[in-house]
Amino acid sequence: MPAGRRDVLLLHAWVNDMVARLKKTQAGKQQAAAYGAGSAGPGFGGTGGGMGSLGGGIGGVGGVCGVPMMDEEEMLHDAQLLFSVAFHEIIRQVSVHCLERGYLMGKIWWSEMELFQRLLQLQRQSRAALELERRQRARERDELHGRIDDLEREIALLRRSSISGGSSSAR
Repeated sequence: MPAGRRDVLLLHAWVNDMVARLKKTQAGKQQAAAYGAGSAGPGFGGTGGGMGSLGGGIGGVGGVCGVPMMDEEEMLHDAQLLFSVAFHEIIRQVSVHCLERGYLMGKIWWSEMELFQRLLQLQRQSRAALELERRQRARERDELHGRIDDLEREIALLRRSSISGGSSSAR
């Protein structure tokens, strides 16, 4: 069945609807997390609308008071799935008119997805390294606090012995 303008308009409406649902899910999860953390309410941004705004405002790493808007990987997975389905439909529509162009679009899309997966992997590795460093710094901080406590006790002991030693030598 040849692809026409109607197919493009239907796909456009479907993508907009799915992006709005994804944003709504994100906002609901963020609101629940923010209220649970004692925040005044959601800080969700992005208004959405046309095709130009599909990528903006779908997800975020930040949040209110450090609470993530939505599990980042879950949000990325959902958005990736949404855009993959939409892009495959566009490839199908283009392939009806020009098989070679559709094939090339598919090849470019899969290459982009491989890059995206690699970036996610690098992000996970970086996050794990940062967490390890954070734990190490916390352990070092605790050790230093312990050492400070020991030194303060030693100073107090020395002061007491100095006072008692000074009063006995004055006799």
